[in-house]
Amino acid sequence: MATSPEKQYMLDGNSLTTEKLVKLGKGEYLIKLSPESEEKVNKARHVIDAVLEKNEVVYGITTGFGKFANTTIPKEKLM
Repeated sequence: MATSPEKQYMLDGNSLTTEKLVKLGKGEYLIKLSPESEEKVNKARHVIDAVLEKNEVVYGITTGFGKFANTTIPKEKLM
């Protein structure tokens, strides 16, 4: 039976190393967002919400990627 990790790693958007990434992938650490990173995620979410509210066509958000860039994703599948 696996035990829960006791160590925490704070993701700050700047200091993640390959070694830490491997340990995170193995479940050796609990992952936390720094307050600054959480604020950036929330700001990005507000941008996405505004795009969706205005029914804008934005590559990779309301469309597919690459050869599907001209394919608009129906609003009900964006949430």
